[in-house]
Amino acid sequence: MILTTFGRPGRPRRAMEAGAAAFPVKDGPARELAAAIRGVRAGERVIGPGPAAATPSAGPNPLSPGERDVLAVTS
Repeated sequence: MILTTFGRPGRPRRAMEAGAAAFPVKDGPARELAAAIRGVRAGERVIGPGPAAATPSAGPNPLSPGERDVLAVTS
């Protein structure tokens, strides 16, 4: 799970492709974060509303090789 304060274009999609199970907005309501955690525990993939809105305009992978390695190790 990657918590974010905003969704840069491409980041949610690339994070999910790299193995992240969730990309919720951390400054959203606590109930939404709790729902994302429960969803991941239930095997769901979760993208917050801000990052989801940015996803269609996704560009090149903004994650560094090191960030992708961290996702691969923790998934």
